[in-house]
Amino acid sequence: MSFSYDSKKQICDIKVPECCRRAVCYGMMLFGHFLKYDKISVLTDNPLVQKNFEYLIKKCFAVTPTLSSSNGKRPMYKAEITDPEIISFIFLKLGITGDNFINEMLLKRDCCRDAFIRGAFLSCGQFSDPNKEYRLEFRVKNPQFADFLYEILSSRGVTPKRTKRSGADILYYKNSEHIEDLVTIMGAGNITLQIIDLKILKEVRNNINRKNNVDDLNSTKTIEASITQRSAIKYLIDSEKFDVLADDLKEIALLRMANPEASLTELSRLCSVSISKSGLNHRLKKIVEIADNFKNGK
Repeated sequence: MSFSYDSKKQICDIKVPECCRRAVCYGMMLFGHFLKYDKISVLTDNPLVQKNFEYLIKKCFAVTPTLSSSNGKRPMYKAEITDPEIISFIFLKLGITGDNFINEMLLKRDCCRDAFIRGAFLSCGQFSDPNKEYRLEFRVKNPQFADFLYEILSSRGVTPKRTKRSGADILYYKNSEHIEDLVTIMGAGNITLQIIDLKILKEVRNNINRKNNVDDLNSTKTIEASITQRSAIKYLIDSEKFDVLADDLKEIALLRMANPEASLTELSRLCSVSISKSGLNHRLKKIVEIADNFKNGK
């Protein structure tokens, strides 16, 4: 199952206080598949969301929606109410009048606003796998409803970014901290911890990769330098010019030839006298310079 599917499962499992049940229902209906005076419909690819809506509608309004599902590679699950009298009763209880279906008075308390956001996410939210990217979004077909959700989210300190896609308004987050804040507001602390754990793991992996890349680079530089140094020393030996080197340079040259893969630190430990890494590097460069001078007839 996807991360979004699992997240909605965890959100459906949250126990909703009685004062917030209508707020969750309202969020699911407002951002569901259809909302008119002749039909209320919630359409989802998650059967747990369908069951959750059925449970909340029964608890809030003593109404049982009709449940159905479609077959196929991606089954869809629908919960709907089509009796105009029952719908009018639900709207009356929600304090909805007119055709805009927006009643901010339902969301006076912060806890009810958070519950409303939870309902909106269950109906129209999507959550990308944090292993791949940080992204949580709400896809809203009605611009007026999108404005309302934007205001509610902003009032809770989690203002989303906004764009349009395929004729719908997209309210979205791409910053991991903002997503963590939003998920916490929705009451899904376990998901927040999952995101934080994944982020820590990702940072550890990145640090290891960076260290390995640095180590690989340093190893490559050491090998390339060793090849240059040994090539110069071999030239001096083959051309019978090795004896022109001072005794301290001869010792370094012989150590390098005997230890082709050793780092400067490792070579310095093998010297008969104490010498720093920079001092050792200077002597090796001096050997290469002498060899180059002979090659160039100097």
